[in-house]
Amino acid sequence: MVHCHVLVMVCSDIPQASLSHGVVLDLSRNAFTTLPENFATLTHLLSLDLSSNSLTELPENFGQLSLLQRLDLYSNKLQELPASFAQLKQLKWLDLKGNDLQPELAEAAGTCLDEKECKECAHKVLKYMKELAADAERRRQRELEKQRVLKKQKEDEKEKKQVEAKRQRVEEKRRRREEFEKLQALRKAQGDMEDDEEEEEDEAEEDTVTSTKNKVGRSEFCCLLITLIVVLVSVMLGFLVVYCHEGGRNTCPLLQQALNITGIMAYIM
Repeated sequence: MVHCHVLVMVCSDIPQASLSHGVVLDLSRNAFTTLPENFATLTHLLSLDLSSNSLTELPENFGQLSLLQRLDLYSNKLQELPASFAQLKQLKWLDLKGNDLQPELAEAAGTCLDEKECKECAHKVLKYMKELAADAERRRQRELEKQRVLKKQKEDEKEKKQVEAKRQRVEEKRRRREEFEKLQALRKAQGDMEDDEEEEEDEAEEDTVTSTKNKVGRSEFCCLLITLIVVLVSVMLGFLVVYCHEGGRNTCPLLQQALNITGIMAYIM
C-alpha cells in the first residue's frame, strides 16, 4: 500500500515505481479540491482512498481506472459523479457518505454504514450511472436525430427551392418562346398581307395598263376604220364625179346621195 499526504503527481517522496506498479493508493486527508486530468493514467489501481479531502469534482476521464475495485470518497464536497464513472465495471465497494450529493445519487448511494451497504452502494451507484449514461446517450441520439431531421428539412427546402427555380426558368423560357413564336407569326401575317396588297396593286396596275392598252387599241382601230371609210367614200365620190361628168349630167342623184352620206359621216366624226 502506498500512503501519500500530497498530490500524487507532485509527490516527490514516493518512488516512481510505486506509483507505476502499486495497486493500492491512499490519498486521504490532503485537503485536495481537484485531481489532475492525468490522474486517470494510473489504470493499474485496484483500491483508491480519497476520503477526508475537499474534492468538488472528479476528472471527466475518471472511468479510465477500469480495474478499480474499491473506492473511498467519504467526506468530500462532491455533488455528482462524471459520466465516465459508469465504466468502472470492476467496482465492488464504494463509500460516498459525507458528500453534498444530488438527491437521486444520494438515494442510490445509501448510508454505507457497513461492508454490505458499501458493496450495495457500488452496485446501485454503478447502475444509476449507467442509467444516466443511457439517458444521456438517448438524449444525444434524439438531439442528433433532431439535427438530422432539421438538416433533412433544410436540404428538402433547398431542393424544393432549386426545383421551383428550375421550373420557373423553364416556364420563363417557354413563355419567351411562345411570345417569340407569336411575334414571328404576326410578322409573317403582316408580311403575307403586304405581299397580298402588293399583288393586288400589281394586278390592279396590270388591269389598268391592259384597260388603257385596250382603250388605245380600240381608239386606234376606230381611227383606222374611219380613215378607211373616208378613203373609200372619197374614192367613191371621185368615181361618181367622173361618172356624172362623162354623162353630161349637171345633177346626179347618186352624187347627191353620196354627198349627203359624206356630210352625215363628217357630222358624226
